[in-house]
Amino acid sequence: MPALTDEYVAKRKADDIVWDKVANEMNIIEFTKFIAEAKRIEVSDAIIAKQMLCVKGKPESVTVYIQRPLSGTPLIIQGLYPVANDSDENISVTERDMRKILDRDHITGLYWNDFCMLSSNTKNKIIDQDVIATWVDDDDEIVEDYYRRLAIELDAVDPGTVPCVFIAGKTCQASLEKAIKLGLVTRLQELSPLGVTVCEIKDKRFVALEGRPHPSWHLMTGNAPSARAVFKETMDMLNGMIRCCVTGNITPDTMTHSLMAALAIDPAELQRRAEGRSFLTKLLYGDPSGRFPAKHVHLRNVKAHLHEVKTFLLKWQARGMKVLIAILNSGDLYLDLPAYADELEYWFTKLGKNNFKTFMCDGVAAKLYDREFKAGLEYWFTKLGKANFKTFMCDGVAAKLCDPEFKAELEYWFIKLGRSKNFTTFMCNSVAAKLCHLEFKAELEY
Repeated sequence: MPALTDEYVAKRKADDIVWDKVANEMNIIEFTKFIAEAKRIEVSDAIIAKQMLCVKGKPESVTVYIQRPLSGTPLIIQGLYPVANDSDENISVTERDMRKILDRDHITGLYWNDFCMLSSNTKNKIIDQDVIATWVDDDDEIVEDYYRRLAIELDAVDPGTVPCVFIAGKTCQASLEKAIKLGLVTRLQELSPLGVTVCEIKDKRFVALEGRPHPSWHLMTGNAPSARAVFKETMDMLNGMIRCCVTGNITPDTMTHSLMAALAIDPAELQRRAEGRSFLTKLLYGDPSGRFPAKHVHLRNVKAHLHEVKTFLLKWQARGMKVLIAILNSGDLYLDLPAYADELEYWFTKLGKNNFKTFMCDGVAAKLYDREFKAGLEYWFTKLGKANFKTFMCDGVAAKLCDPEFKAELEYWFIKLGRSKNFTTFMCNSVAAKLCHLEFKAELEY
């Protein structure tokens, strides 16, 4: 198999040593021929119009971008939305970081199949991830189109090879579960309890890594050491999966050995991790199988085999199972629970058990240690009081609490509605998602 020949990277600017080397290895003539022959994936205007609802701004602030199908043996990534100003010539920081670790001897490129096809012409923040997440439950047509596009890319890979797919992050994982429920995808076999499965779509089988964070998560945390370690572990797992698939001998045993080699862990460590998963499923469900239901598949990555994590889990479970579940299902806290212990304790003490359960959500978890965000929480807690504050806080509000325009809108509606209870009843995810949209605000005023 040739070294890295990334068909869509030929025009990109190599800005580090890795990419200089990549550029030198590429066959530009073959690239030009590929681009001339590759066909764009068509998407209906109706679906694009529905996706435009996730844009916080004018329609001209985004461009529809769908990567052309890649032949060869690319790693296919079921992603969330394209990088800002995406094109065949652009490359994200996330992808650059991925390629520094991924095995370039066994993949010929990265193919991003994004749930949302809209690329910002300015900054990523104008794409509302909370709105995108609602499509999983609210719009079967968008989910169907997402997996239709995946099927097109699966058809493009070299015949006789086993496509490798990375389900990137919670929303994309939820979309897979919905696609299975809709009958679009079939999960045929678990190859590893670490999250590697065999799936099928339109008679095309592929091997998938499920239940891992989106590869840009470490960047969203400011490259925090713990997040960076999780990112590297995910890339190592992808390498193990890819190397096993290249051999063509794909069984639970061969996949387990390939993952162990890539992660540099021995059978004893693998057993400890299995015991940790068994501990957690017994704690949560009274079932020591170590297998998690679809809605909690991400929890297989909780490091429950570590003493400090186990201590954390037992402490919060003693405060109530719903309290523990609220923490485990909020953002990516589950990946490094002890790191968030102090802030979680602070808000549990401040809010009380029942209010704390309502308060916890993905948006809060994402910024729990952000100083500006915490100041915003304290401000609204004082303004609304404990009972109203817990109702006010939701993913949509938390995601934008530090945005100046959004903060101004919150103040406007707080004054206009007159009382804390009216304001908190009015505020919800769907209102928060569009509160800065001029047309939506006009409708509210009407």
